[in-house]
Amino acid sequence: RTRTGWHKRTTTMPSREVLKELQEECLADDVELPENADAWTVSEAREYFESGGTSRPGQPACVPAAGEKESNLQIRWAVDTAEWDPQEAEWEVLLRTLPEEEATRVMKFHFRDDQKRALVSRLLQRHACARYLSLPHGEVQILRTKGRKPYLASPHSSPLEEAPNWNFNVSHEGSFVILASEPTLLCGADV
Repeated sequence: RTRTGWHKRTTTMPSREVLKELQEECLADDVELPENADAWTVSEAREYFESGGTSRPGQPACVPAAGEKESNLQIRWAVDTAEWDPQEAEWEVLLRTLPEEEATRVMKFHFRDDQKRALVSRLLQRHACARYLSLPHGEVQILRTKGRKPYLASPHSSPLEEAPNWNFNVSHEGSFVILASEPTLLCGADV
């Protein structure tokens, strides 16, 4: 038995009313409902809400690299952007999550594939900093060293005892973007 009847047909695009019902059912009242959500299937919307808003339809999955286990502070993520073809509305929403200066840098690339890699790289960096150091996304400030290595510049109350030198690095090659982080050692990444 289904509560509202829309569970039966997961390939149709849900109305805003159905999306709000699904959001409530998934206890995701704190998850923003994107403008383009009415273009998703019910299954895609459910996955989005159940992930806490981190998994978007058509967005490349963020998974640990082969053979790696993910810990709280030691990260190994690899994203293949080859199959990700975001609609313009999704692209704009994701760009707006970045500071204006970063969004401008992403859009300076001439080719869409380069823009996609640059956007995914910046989103991975922000997500890693926010998630693993319990910072709100709005407080994440990422700067670069003279050698262009990104680092977390946001002030946080005190370094985590288990991660006195938490740092990360990103790299890309072809359609892949990777991010690695370390709690104590200096981290480098290369594809």
